Amino acid sequence: MGDSTSKTTTFINPIGLIEQRAIGPQTGVTVRKNIEELVKLIKVLRRQHKPVLVLIDITGVTKNNLASHKAVVTGMLEVPCDLAAFYGPISLQVLVNMLSIVADKSKTIRAFSNRDDALSWLKKGTK
Repeated sequence: MGDSTSKTTTFINPIGLIEQRAIGPQTGVTVRKNIEELVKLIKVLRRQHKPVLVLIDITGVTKNNLASHKAVVTGMLEVPCDLAAFYGPISLQVLVNMLSIVADKSKTIRAFSNRDDALSWLKKGTK
């Protein structure tokens, strides 16, 4: 399936937001696994009554397909976060922003060209 070269790390960083880094080709299967990891950590923050902010690094994504796009939209609809910011290359920014519009989540999910812009947007949303 090509999933063997995919690698994703998901963690709560020291400032309290969830970070996820996806590397390699992404399929519907890998995206669903990534979503499962996000949901586990979201539950941790919810139990602590903290805001759920998600920062997703897609700079290392080498390939994606229609199944991964469908899984991303499903995740946008089902993952209970307050705000999510993606950052990566322009082609993936356009894709994520378009999918957030399709999912009617463009106010809470956005893509940016770099980590600093994504973090700045997340921080503004918590004020």
